[in-house]
Amino acid sequence: MALAYFNFEDLPLKLNRIKIEYFLNAIDYLKTHKNSISEKISIIGISRGSESALFLGTIRNDINKIVAIMPSNSMNEALPVKNNKLEPAWIYNNKDITPYNYFYWDQITNKENKIIRIENLIKNAEGIIPIEKINSKILLISAGKDKLWNSKIMAKLILRRNMRINKIKNNIEIYNYENSGHFAYGIPEIQLTQDDVNIAGGTVIDNNKSRKIIWNKLNAFLKSE
Repeated sequence: MALAYFNFEDLPLKLNRIKIEYFLNAIDYLKTHKNSISEKISIIGISRGSESALFLGTIRNDINKIVAIMPSNSMNEALPVKNNKLEPAWIYNNKDITPYNYFYWDQITNKENKIIRIENLIKNAEGIIPIEKINSKILLISAGKDKLWNSKIMAKLILRRNMRINKIKNNIEIYNYENSGHFAYGIPEIQLTQDDVNIAGGTVIDNNKSRKIIWNKLNAFLKSE
C-alpha cells in the first residue's frame, strides 16, 4: 500500500500537524485485509516519511520491519517554516509532537567529534525518536552527500542511541552510500539527471549505481526472516 499523507485529494495541503492515527488506521486495515499476512506488516518511510515510520514502531509492537531511507532521528518541524517559527509536522492523541530543530548542527565544524557533540546536544531534547522502544527489525539507508539534510549523521545517531540504551538488542541494519545524495533511493530503471543531483547531492553515476544496490538491499531485507 502506498500512503499519501499530505497535498493529495482531501488530505492536508501541507506537512503540518499530520495525525499519526491516519497511519495507525492504515496498519489496522492491512492486518485485516484478505491478501495480507498480518504478522508480516512492514513500513517504508523515505525522508520526512521516516519520522512517522519510526515513530509508529515506538507505539506499535505488531510491525514486523521498518525501513527508514534518508532518515531522521527526530520528529521535525512543519513545512513550510513561517517567520522562523517551528510548528509541529505531526500530532498524536490530539497533542502536538514537539519538533526538534537540527539545523544548527552545521555550526559544529570539528568533523572528528561532530557525532559525539551532537549526541550531547540532543541528549535531553524533545522531539528525538525513542528508537530503543522499537522491537521491529530496522533497515537504515543514508547518503554521504545528502544535500537536503544530513541523513548519514542522523542514521548513525539512531544506531548509536539504540546501542547505548539497548546494549543487548541488535535489531538495526545500516548502510551508507558515501558518494550519493538524497535521491539515491528509487526504482533503478528511473535514472537521475544532473538537475536531480544538483538539488539532492552526489553524482549522477553514483546515485544511479546506488539505486540498483539499494533496491536489491531493500527487497532482500523485506524477504528475510
